[in-house]
Amino acid sequence: MKDLEFLPEKYLRSQTHLRLRLVRLWLLVALALAMVCWTLYARSANARLESKIVATESSLAGIEVDLRRVADQSGELQKYRSQRSLVDQLKSGEPRTDLVREIAARLPDQIFLSRLEIVTEKREAPAAAGGKSGSKPAATEMVNRLRIEGFAADDLALARFLQGLGDSGVFQKGELAFSKDAQIDDRSVRTFAATFNVTPGTQKKLAAGKPQGGQL
Repeated sequence: MKDLEFLPEKYLRSQTHLRLRLVRLWLLVALALAMVCWTLYARSANARLESKIVATESSLAGIEVDLRRVADQSGELQKYRSQRSLVDQLKSGEPRTDLVREIAARLPDQIFLSRLEIVTEKREAPAAAGGKSGSKPAATEMVNRLRIEGFAADDLALARFLQGLGDSGVFQKGELAFSKDAQIDDRSVRTFAATFNVTPGTQKKLAAGKPQGGQL
């Protein structure tokens, strides 16, 4: 029987180190391939993301254009409503010039008007005398409301002017919105604003009783 022959220890160690180097090399190759694959995937993902961003920006630009159009249409709608309101007021059949004449006739020299506005508003009609309150909804009526603003020489002139309008029968009792001191050309005056309701039916009476030539 022959004796078993063993490989030298140095040879075995060299073979082991060789195998380890081969394993490390394969690991490095696999890591490099993984990095290359990840780089390619990241580039494609970035490209898709950039395309989505571009599409989103284009969509936002379209939305901004639509918003501008809506804003323009809203402005046009507001203009149409104001014009429609003016037309409705002009269709009321009650001339406003007679009211202006009534105000001008009672305007003293101590009063200067900077604004005169007559608007038509809807309000709850007053209940008839002796009427019973039931479940029926309250009736409404259209009334003209006068708003005036301006300057007065003093409180006495302002009080007389407002009192004259209220006692004329054309306007119902008014409300003084405010009255405060002001300076015009180094002169102390009173600036004011007041509102009056036009007595229902007065404008038609004024138009029916107006003399020829428009003179009061």
